[in-house]
Amino acid sequence: MKRSTAFSIAALVLMTLSLPASGQIIDDPTKWVQLPDMENGFDQQSQWDPSDNEPNLVKADDWQCLDGLPVTDIHWWGSYFNNVPFEPGDLQGFAILIYADTEIGPDVWGPGTLLEDYFVPLDDANETEYGTDCEGETVYQYSWDLDPWFSQDILSWYWVSIVAVTPGIGNTPVWGWHTGFGGPGSEPAVKGLVPVDSAIPEGNPEMWQVVDYDFAFALTTVPEPGTLAILGLSALGLLTLRRKNK
Repeated sequence: MKRSTAFSIAALVLMTLSLPASGQIIDDPTKWVQLPDMENGFDQQSQWDPSDNEPNLVKADDWQCLDGLPVTDIHWWGSYFNNVPFEPGDLQGFAILIYADTEIGPDVWGPGTLLEDYFVPLDDANETEYGTDCEGETVYQYSWDLDPWFSQDILSWYWVSIVAVTPGIGNTPVWGWHTGFGGPGSEPAVKGLVPVDSAIPEGNPEMWQVVDYDFAFALTTVPEPGTLAILGLSALGLLTLRRKNK
């Protein structure tokens, strides 16, 4: 069934105050957090070669806008298969694509219309070691400030695809988006192939197939004064409740 669109203020507060347990600290208020699964997770190739479409396997995952504020920053986690890095210049950067939510099959949801696309040069992606996963691969955390910010409608669902752009290197080495813990009410992630002689995929529901895992990413924002007031009152209420229970 389609996920619920209703969330309580408490859920919003918990989402906003969530921070990674290790690696970089995300300083800005978080809109949505799916942390990497370092104990049982793995990386999944999400990579595209614009020169000959080899490789052309991309992934996408969804999130819900809980507060109506824009996405100002994106953070994601990934690794190099078998810890084999690219030669300097081979990993050009990352394509970040944001899609509307649409039904891609009977009661199955995935990326629809392409709403925004960005390109993040590798030098601007702030690649930083985050930790070592269960397969012994070094997981990296990446972050980037969206320009322009991505505006949203409150309680609407969206999809993001993060794709390593590696022109002219063939099928190796491989960069993979690391799997993570799905957010509240989210759908499973999807995978797709970029059509031959095409750019990074436009909104084409037929190209996506559902997979049985989610991906690690976080979205942050700059809160409006009203949101800060709500968070402050909620935090005060939780503190008061804690004191009463002592």
